[in-house]
Parts: sequence; C-alpha cells; structure tokens
Amino acid sequence: MKILVKILLALVLNMNLMADNVDDGLQAYKNKDYIKAEKLWEKACDDGNTKGCFHLGNLGVLYKNGEGVEQDYNKAKNLWEKACENQDYGGGGGCYNLGRMYDMGESVEQDFKKAVQYYKKACERENSTGCHKYEAMILILNKKLEQYADDIANKKYKQ
Repeated sequence: MKILVKILLALVLNMNLMADNVDDGLQAYKNKDYIKAEKLWEKACDDGNTKGCFHLGNLGVLYKNGEGVEQDYNKAKNLWEKACENQDYGGGGGCYNLGRMYDMGESVEQDFKKAVQYYKKACERENSTGCHKYEAMILILNKKLEQYADDIANKKYKQ
C-alpha cells in the first residue's frame, strides 16, 4: 500500500512539474523570452504534456514570420514537426502548418504529396482548416486524374 501511495504521489508531482513548465513557458513567452519558452515547452512536450507541444507549434509561427526572433524557417519546421507528432491537443496546428509549408513551397521544395499527408494528419487531429485544405487538394487531384484519363482516352481513339 505504501508503494502505491508513493507512486501516486510521484505521478502527481511530475504532473505539477509538467504544468509548471507550460505555465513558466507562457510567462517567458509574454516576456518575449522565446528561447526560454521553447526550452520549457519542449521539456513539457517531451514529458507528455500535450499543451507544451501545442505551444511549440505556436512558437513555430513566430520563427516563420520573424516576429520577436530571427526568421528561421527550418526552426519553424522543426517545431511544427514536434507539435504534429502529438496526436492530442494542438497537434493539428503543427500538421496544418507543415502542410501549408509544403503546399506553398515555403523554404522547402514544393511537394503536394507531403502537403496532402500533413493536411490529412491535421484533419485527423480535428484541425478544421486542415480538413478543408485536405478536401480541396483531394478534389483538385481527382479532377487532374480525370483530365489525364480523358486525355489518354482521346489520344487512344484518335489513332
């Protein structure tokens, strides 16, 4: 029984530490200390706190836009990848931002296949914008496939 109490106490203390990392990260963010915020949120995310992963995704937007930090697309991409790995709270935003990056070719080679994959992940993580982009890209790809099939059929019968 004593061992069970000790385990439960350790779990509660660990959860409080993870929450502290998120809260301390928010305070650092408000103070425009983005490097500290990143370290705290990354620690929280690594420890399984999904809110830490969510905030990493938001921090990625700052790096992409160069707001308060030196613009760094690679850093933004890395933060979004970390956030996207999270299947719960906030992961959809990271996946959506990665999809958009590949969709638009922002600092990466344009890759519609990767864009569709990330938009799909965003949608699966309940990101409504990701769902809309995923559905739109699937419609466009289907129309292109139909056009390609029509082109082949027309060339085949003309010969």
